[in-house]
Amino acid sequence: MDNKVTISQLKLLFEETGRVRKWIGTPRDLAISVSIESAELLEHFQWGPVVKNKEDLALEIADVCFYLFELSRVLDIDISDAINKKIVKINQKYPVDKILKYGEDFYNQQKKNTGKIN
Repeated sequence: MDNKVTISQLKLLFEETGRVRKWIGTPRDLAISVSIESAELLEHFQWGPVVKNKEDLALEIADVCFYLFELSRVLDIDISDAINKKIVKINQKYPVDKILKYGEDFYNQQKKNTGKIN
């Protein structure tokens, strides 16, 4: 189904799901919820690399997506555009040829040069 539903359609679905339940979140509330749901996602990996229940894991991923999509909708952020811009930044900061040649050393040097990962 991933290749049949657009991001816009998912945003509308999430908006409707929240609206009919009167779940109106502020950007702050939604950002906090992303963090909480991400922590719940991490619980599935807490005691080892093996996922015991893939269906529960999928539902946690959906929870994270719900709040991320709602946050992007409330803030009028185009997710596709943001992802494309991020990929451009990654390609500029971490060129494939240098990453393949120098590996983690190059990555760490770039990170140290800017003081941040973005």
